[in-house]
Amino acid sequence: MQDKIFKEYLDLLKKAVSFRSVSTDGVFKGEVEKCFNWYSDLFKRNGFKVKTLQNKNLNNILFAEYNVGAKETCLIYGHYDVQPADIKDGWQEDPFKLVFKNNRLIARGVVDNKGQNLIHIVSILNLIKQNKLKYNVKFLLEGDEETGSEGLDKIIKTNKQLLASDFVLISDGEVFKNNPCIEVGFRGTFNATLTIKTADNDLHSGIYGGFAKNAILELCRILCKMYRKDGKVAIKNFYKDVDRIPKNIKDEFQIKTGLLPCIEFTGIQGGYTKQGYKNAIPATAFAKVNFRLVEKQSPQKVAKYFVDFIKQNISKEVKYKVKIEGLNKPLKINVNNKYVERAREVLESVWKKKVVFKYVGGSLPITNYFHDILKTPLVMAPLANEDCNMHGVNENFNIDFIRKGIDFSLKFLGR
Repeated sequence: MQDKIFKEYLDLLKKAVSFRSVSTDGVFKGEVEKCFNWYSDLFKRNGFKVKTLQNKNLNNILFAEYNVGAKETCLIYGHYDVQPADIKDGWQEDPFKLVFKNNRLIARGVVDNKGQNLIHIVSILNLIKQNKLKYNVKFLLEGDEETGSEGLDKIIKTNKQLLASDFVLISDGEVFKNNPCIEVGFRGTFNATLTIKTADNDLHSGIYGGFAKNAILELCRILCKMYRKDGKVAIKNFYKDVDRIPKNIKDEFQIKTGLLPCIEFTGIQGGYTKQGYKNAIPATAFAKVNFRLVEKQSPQKVAKYFVDFIKQNISKEVKYKVKIEGLNKPLKINVNNKYVERAREVLESVWKKKVVFKYVGGSLPITNYFHDILKTPLVMAPLANEDCNMHGVNENFNIDFIRKGIDFSLKFLGR
């Protein structure tokens, strides 16, 4: 039976990843719309009630529902948009063509999130045919997860009754060290752009060199001040609201990426970088800074600590501007409910291993919306291999993990 389901899955996945549904670039708007329409038609062909939810700032959001008259309802979230990908980046083949190699399926979106979400779609379609679906099911598929889902909270608030369920199931991540896992926390985040200005225009490096302020140098100086020699962040009060690390968690990677906050410099630009040399002192330079926060830290407070730090430490002879964007708070998930317990039991029966409760270093804004607006229990069950290279070149889904994912989905959602 699973071989038949696996073939159905492959056929659908091949088509799903062929859409270049890149939400970060308006050039692909048409592909995003085609991808949405394909999912919509898929649900309609299989007897789902389908509705399009719209917001002027978002790509179309797909709502699909199938009611089997069960006492409980499961809401499944996923996204059909993907990160940019180009064969020139180092992909072995066209990133929007499904490739099988070394027991892996390779394509952009094969894990994040088309491949994982299709596991639940295909499993549910088969459970419906067998009259074995345990829950009424609702799907919410968005097209802006990779750009922050800004405005999705308004959609959820407006459609609270439509989205009402007993629990939410999300598979949009990786297992932990080849162990099945349930995600129990996500770091919050925000981004900052720090722009330095030392003059009205670039200055001749021969005439003014050694005298005029250099925007790149001043930017580097302030960035370096943000870290202490021991590697910790030097911003006052940055660690103020951080909880103590639970004694039962020993893994250094999980502690540093899931339970401690950090700052990462994600881009620096200034001066002349094209072929040859300009020999001019840059008047402006800027840096992109990403903040990752843990439970009880407020993005708004930490953003203020950052702005205060810049004000207190930057040279008085330069002008500067700070832009803060995309504030999302951290989330710790309550796992003390029967839905998480059932997921744990099923995962362990499929994997023949104990489930690891994983604190995730990344952010998934939708989890906060479900938690705060719908107040619905969350079952976060990632299905992908840890070396899937999500967001990177040759994104891949291990066949063995796909089969385990299908097995889990059939057993968890079936009766």
